Amino acid sequence: METSEYLMELQLLEQQAGHFEEQLQVIDQQIEELKMLKKNLIDFQSSKETEVFSEFGKGIYFKSSIKDKELLVDVGAKVLIPKTFDNVREIIEDQINKFEGIKPEIASNIQQINLKLDEIVSNAKIDRENEGKKSEGKNTKKPDKNDLKSIKKTK
Repeated sequence: METSEYLMELQLLEQQAGHFEEQLQVIDQQIEELKMLKKNLIDFQSSKETEVFSEFGKGIYFKSSIKDKELLVDVGAKVLIPKTFDNVREIIEDQINKFEGIKPEIASNIQQINLKLDEIVSNAKIDRENEGKKSEGKNTKKPDKNDLKSIKKTK
């Protein structure tokens, strides 16, 4: 394999590894957000407060009164369904578990890519060493009698 082919393959694998590493970062961020949501849910459930600030959007809040602690969950297309605190906690825990389950697979993909990168680098070194030995062999070859005859004839 030529050096340019090795370089192209190395670049492709490094891009793939970078993509997987980005995915891991996003998953870790999602897990942290879900854990914070779970903590906030527990805090809200145990709170005796009757007023809260609710987000209106884009950093704008308004004061609101809590009449009851009924939770509504968006199940898609802005369809809201009432859920209990326990139901919401289960939903959050399921999402965390799904993300945690994906992480080892992505980490394994990164590890496989790193092994492949090591293999390519090793093969490139071996090829380069073999090329060096071939070119050394050509330069250090002593002429034999036939070579000397052909040199004399051309003079």
